[in-house]
Amino acid sequence: MKKELKISEFSASSFRDIDKSKLDFEANAVHIIEKAINKGTWEDFKLVLDYYGREMVAKTVKNLRYMDERTLYFSDNYF
Repeated sequence: MKKELKISEFSASSFRDIDKSKLDFEANAVHIIEKAINKGTWEDFKLVLDYYGREMVAKTVKNLRYMDERTLYFSDNYF
């Protein structure tokens, strides 16, 4: 069973440009993972890992259209 997750658990910087009330953790999984890894903190990254699992996060990250250079190197080494 997945841990319950609330958008309020994420740092303010992760989702500052979208309406948080409309996020659905299942339907918007790719978007949430993308925001957490590109704009979030280490804690945000751990939240998505705990909720979605390492395999899904790794698969999603590999298919992202954009990652800054620093995030790309981190992801490459982490996964």
